[in-house]
Parts: sequence; C-alpha cells; structure tokens
Amino acid sequence: MSKRQIFKLLILGLDMADTRFKKGLVPWNKGKHTNIKHNKQFKKGQIPWNKGKKLPQMSGEYHPMFGKHHSEESIKKMRESKKGKMVGENNPFYGKHHSEETRKKISEVHKGKPSGRKGIKTGKPSWNRGISPSQETIQKQKETMKRTLSNPEVRARLREAHKHHSEESRKKQKETWRKTWLSNPELRKRASESHIEYFKKFPEARRELSESHKGQPAWNKGKKHTSESILKMSEAHKKSVANPEVIKRMREAQKKRYEEGEIPWNKGKKMEKPVWNKGKKMPELSKWGRKNILRQYESGDFPHSENTKPERQIKEELIKRGYNEGIDFIHQYKFMNKFMCDFCFPQQKIIIEVDGDFWHANPKKYPAGSHLHQHQIKGIGRDKSKSAYITKVDNGAWTLLRFWESDIKKDVTKCVDKIEEVLVKKKI
Repeated sequence: MSKRQIFKLLILGLDMADTRFKKGLVPWNKGKHTNIKHNKQFKKGQIPWNKGKKLPQMSGEYHPMFGKHHSEESIKKMRESKKGKMVGENNPFYGKHHSEETRKKISEVHKGKPSGRKGIKTGKPSWNRGISPSQETIQKQKETMKRTLSNPEVRARLREAHKHHSEESRKKQKETWRKTWLSNPELRKRASESHIEYFKKFPEARRELSESHKGQPAWNKGKKHTSESILKMSEAHKKSVANPEVIKRMREAQKKRYEEGEIPWNKGKKMEKPVWNKGKKMPELSKWGRKNILRQYESGDFPHSENTKPERQIKEELIKRGYNEGIDFIHQYKFMNKFMCDFCFPQQKIIIEVDGDFWHANPKKYPAGSHLHQHQIKGIGRDKSKSAYITKVDNGAWTLLRFWESDIKKDVTKCVDKIEEVLVKKKI
C-alpha cells in the first residue's frame, strides 16, 4: 500500500469523524451488518480487553439520561420487546434457587433499610381493584398456604413473631381500628355485605370454617368481662332493642331465613350426653344444688344473683360515704358455712339482704291472695328460714336488714341512711 493511498484513507477518516454525528447526514454504516461474531465467553487464560482500564463515569450528571424521562410510547415499545423473552425456560435463573449463604447476605444487606416504594403515593387505583380472583387462583393460594404451614420451622417463626405485641403497637392498632371501623359506618356495611355475598357464592367456605374451629377452645375461655364492659353492653343492648328499625331488620332477616329454607344446626341431631338429673331424687339434688351454688359464689362464677344492679347501687353509695370494701363491709359473705348474704358488716354483726320484687314476691306488687309462681313460693320460704336462723345465732347478736329492689331504685340514700343508723347504735 502506497503513501498516497494511506493519505487518502486518513482524509476520509477525518471527514467521517467531522460529519457523521451532524443532523441530516446519514451514517456510513446504516443498514449494514458485519459478519464478525463477538464471543462473549472468554477462553481460559485470555485477558479481557478492558481489564485494569478505567471507563468514563456514567452516573449522576454524566449519564446521558440524567433529568430526562422516557415517553409513554417508548415505555410501551420496551415492554413489548421484553414480553416472553425472560419467562419460563428463557429466564437464566429458571430451575435454580439461592443458597442459604446468599439468602443470609441478601437479608443482611436489606436489614434496616426502608423499601424503595415507602412513602410514595401515585394516586392511581390498584390494577386488581374490583376484580375477584378465579377459583383456580384461590385453590393455588390454598395449596401454597398448606405447603408453607406444613413446615414446622415456618410455624415456629410465625409463633415467635406474633407472640407478644408491645404496648406502643397495641395502642396504634386500637387507634387505627377506631378510625377505620367505629368512625366509618359505610365501611362496616360494605364489609358485612361482602361477607354475606362471599358465603352465598361459596357455601363450602362456611362449612370449612366451622370444621376448622371444632375441638378448639374459645379465645375468651376463662376470661370475664369487667363491670364497666357489662354496663356498656347492657346500655347498647337496651338502645338497640328500643330502636324500632333494628327490630324490623331482625324480623325481616328471620323471615328470609325461613323462606330460603335454612335448616337449623341441631335439626335431627340427638344429644350425645345424657340428662344430668336422670335417675336422681329431689333431696339429693337439693343438697348438690346448695353445695354447687356456694362453690360458685366463692369462685365468683354465679352471674344471676351476684352483683345485680340494686347491689351495685348500694355498694357505690357505701364507698362514696367512706366505707372500704373488704375492711368495713364484705360483699357476698358466706354466713356460718350455710348460705350466702349480699352484704355483711362483720365487726358490728350486721347482715344486709337485697331482695328482688319478683323473686322474693314484694307484697306491694303481689298482695295477699294473688297467684304466685313456684319460684316465688320457694323464695318466700327460704327467706323466712334464713331470717330465723340469723336472728337466733349468738343469742340474737346479729341483725338483719332487708331492702326491696323498688325502694333502692327510688332512693338509695334513704336505704343507706337506715344502715348507718343501725351502725351507730351498734357502735354505742
């Protein structure tokens, strides 16, 4: 090759370098394909061409796309070009799994770092909003859940994670629950309607739920409601029953159930357990009943006669006037291991009984000659024997005071004034 030819090639190269990136000019290699095949896999012992060389910085301000964004058309084109290329066997990670070491490294790297999408709100609705999953996806989800929960290590991790919540997390959960549910009645309506529609479409789900809960103890077993919660529930129940709209809704719901032909859960079923009083005589039952009632009173599991509303009124009035429970007076006192009394002042030897108008047959409401129930007749006889026994013990040292339910509701202060008068006499 002569010097003249080399000079021409240099001139052509300079012209191309000056003009190939200008607007309106077509590059010399447009539409041409070279036959050179680049081998991406380097052979053993071969050194790559860029080893030890520093490449120009391509991040931040030096990147050609810094401060720019792709248009919607270009994004669509990129998505369409990538569709089906990295799926299934075409994916380089197909059939592979990360080792335990790599998993540990990834977890250590991500520990303490917030997610990349944290705090970002696009304002767009989710892509699956209003779309219910198909039965195939539901079955797949069930299978995956069964597989994961069948692993004892996973279950142990879940138990450790959900053992105890801190006080701060509990407070946050309560606040969010109040904001979402208590303050938003529309959300509660939507949730109830969605549950009803779901159980109508899939009646097997209700059966599965009932079968899964069979044999498991109740979450509130061994727990008791506080006096405040009992008062709140009673007030809420009274308000709901007093509302005629609630009564109409309940009646309509019952009519729909009968019209749709819903079968009650105990129809055609026989009780497996025999009757508790089969083959027993009344004297045996009466002894057993007394012992059982005393045991329930002592343990505090007797809900009907213990801590009634008139008893609570007297108790609150006594506490207001400076009397301490457990020191000055005792609520539900076991007298001489025979029967229980509502209130007792052991130092002054005074017993107070709060009698209900119905169960103890108040003569103002049930005068002589009126038809009484069997329970009322038994109550009158029991009260006579009880009062006779108390007045005879210790040569009449004990005094018995009885107050009717209606008198306590009218004026509690008068009843407590009578108690204080007797207390003053006993002290003298």
